[in-house]
Amino acid sequence: GEATDTKQKADGLLEEENRRQDALLEVLRVAHVVEGFMQDTASQLTYYGLAQLHSGVAEGEMCVFFRNNHFCTLARHRDELYLLVTDVGYYEQEKIVWEKLADVSGDNAFCDAGFRVYTPHRSPPTAPPVTIQSVQNALVGLAQTGVAAAAGIAAAAG
Repeated sequence: GEATDTKQKADGLLEEENRRQDALLEVLRVAHVVEGFMQDTASQLTYYGLAQLHSGVAEGEMCVFFRNNHFCTLARHRDELYLLVTDVGYYEQEKIVWEKLADVSGDNAFCDAGFRVYTPHRSPPTAPPVTIQSVQNALVGLAQTGVAAAAGIAAAAG
């Protein structure tokens, strides 16, 4: 009677708990797979996608390429793929025109207008450290500029 009912209820609860744990383990397994995919494709380009670009873009052809949430100009030259560099961070690097698209990690070479690999100049030296004296000098300079500007405005008005 009662002991059998209690055992059956306990067995049912145990089975239900095992199903919940199995389902949780499956969710964790899938999450791990998804996380791995996201890490492997963070650049929004896979090796399969790169191969498809190579087979789909003809020599000398240019097209629009959407990646990392913006449009790029993609060209194929001498069996290589190149992206037109439009990033404002390269504005000072006049010789950088193309980025060779050879790797999904984003570790690609920059090229000049003739598709020759170009190494950018080193970045300019860093600014000197900010000190109390440099801040005071800047404030004095601003104050003097403001006084001179105010005098110029007054003279023009008078």
